[in-house]
Amino acid sequence: MKINSPIFSLKTTRCECCSGQGALCFSTCSNCGHIALVCDEVGTIFFNPKNLEIAVYAGLEDPNCICPKCQKTHISDFKNSTGEEIQSLGFSIDDYE
Repeated sequence: MKINSPIFSLKTTRCECCSGQGALCFSTCSNCGHIALVCDEVGTIFFNPKNLEIAVYAGLEDPNCICPKCQKTHISDFKNSTGEEIQSLGFSIDDYE
C-alpha cells in the first residue's frame, strides 16, 4: 500500500483561468524547495503563490516549464507541499486546507 502525502490548497481563492473550478494546490520543488501553486483543473501554474496575476498556462504539459529558482526540476516532478513549507511562505493554517 502506498501512502500519499496530503494535497493542500488555498481555502478562499480558486483558479481564475478556469472560472474558479480548479483548486490552487501547493507544490514544492523536490530539488530546491521552491513552492508554487498548481490549478488542479487545467494545470495552470503560479510560481509566486503571493502573486496570482502571473500564470504559466498549460505548464504541466510544457517540457520547458521548470523551477524558476533552481532551473533544474520540471513542474511535474514537484511534490505535494507540507503544512510547514506552506507556513514558511507566510500563510496561516486558516489560509489552506
